[in-house]
Amino acid sequence: MKVAVLNNGCIRESAMDENIMSKMNKYGIERADSLEESDYLIYITCAGVGDTIKKNLQELQFLDYYSKEKDFKIIIVGCLVINHGYLFDRFKDNDNIKIINNKEWVIPVINYINDMNKRNTFKEKLLNRTCHLDRVNVGIQFMMQEGCTNKCTFCKVHYLDHELSSVPYELALNYLTDLIRKKGTKQIALNGDNLTLYGLDLYGKKRLHEFIHDISRVEGLEMISLNELVIGDMYKELLDEIITNPKVVSVGLQLETASNRLLKLMNRNYSIEEYDYYARKIIESGKYVDTIIMSGFPTETIEDMEYTINYIKDRRIITYGICEYSDFKYIPSSKLEQFPKREKRKHTNYLVDAKLKINYDIFLEEMPKQIKLIYKEGVNGIHFISNAIPGITTISYSDRFDDLKPGDIINEAPKRLVKNNKYTKKMTYKI
Repeated sequence: MKVAVLNNGCIRESAMDENIMSKMNKYGIERADSLEESDYLIYITCAGVGDTIKKNLQELQFLDYYSKEKDFKIIIVGCLVINHGYLFDRFKDNDNIKIINNKEWVIPVINYINDMNKRNTFKEKLLNRTCHLDRVNVGIQFMMQEGCTNKCTFCKVHYLDHELSSVPYELALNYLTDLIRKKGTKQIALNGDNLTLYGLDLYGKKRLHEFIHDISRVEGLEMISLNELVIGDMYKELLDEIITNPKVVSVGLQLETASNRLLKLMNRNYSIEEYDYYARKIIESGKYVDTIIMSGFPTETIEDMEYTINYIKDRRIITYGICEYSDFKYIPSSKLEQFPKREKRKHTNYLVDAKLKINYDIFLEEMPKQIKLIYKEGVNGIHFISNAIPGITTISYSDRFDDLKPGDIINEAPKRLVKNNKYTKKMTYKI
């Protein structure tokens, strides 16, 4: 049997895509590269932005016709199904389309394909939140929190069920501890929609600082990264833990823009002065801060972009990506005057060009400080190596690393920075 997978989802769905692959391998199911050679298609939907929703529905309209013509079976899963199931009523008369509205869809999909009746266990739910950064378990991302209480005017919280949901503390701690002790995991990135709020729904208080402290004490773990922290929800205990914990190496503080005028229009819960207080404290303690910047938000000016560019340059903040604003009638910012697509693209290109130069300068300046590297694996004579600085990896073609095992520590700094490596397709350190 062969199954194709079309994934339009976010990092959470990528983790589940990874899990469905392991289940398919377990049951002898091959992953197909095309519809023509498939027995099933698993279509993973996304409700992140309006353009993606429209794209999903257009593709499914074609697949509806294709499934009838070819007697081909399609399984539809993902957050668009869960949050807006009524959109799929148009397919209810097609017996070749199976809609699964279970958030933890991996086991239900395998049950449907193999005519089984397995249960969704806690272990499966944890696997559904785990994304491997390599093939050997050295680095992982773990989605330990979902939902947000803020109402940013551009955000999907206005048309999706986005209630807070944290993975229970002991369950997450034991699971990650096992990965460190039994699988050799050395580097963990903790993720969430708003990770700062971890624990609030289950315990009535924020507990991320406690979790970082406890997981950092597990022998074998070398580096912790924190992603998707929101400044308006930061608190003293978390800042203190980040600054003083030697295993915390980087923190993702989402900025969007350095313009207070735009931050107010976005309904972000902080000012640039508040953001800078935390960013400065963290960077001065020897950690790295990375961020996402939004381009093309309604009324954004060249001056706003220049102010943002100068801020991240002066504060030495790594820009992980530029996210172009996507309008949708269900978000409050849609009431503002919108830029034409061409103008938004100009804003994006302007910020991308600045990002590349600033990141290059930071990576070059910080290269000699990367004296603790973690060996991942060798593939076709290329050694892949992890470092503390976010947004960049290290590679080597040298045979002197041939005998290293996944997780081995290399105590020397990279020697070169290349702007676009042909294997990684991005800026890369070489050693």
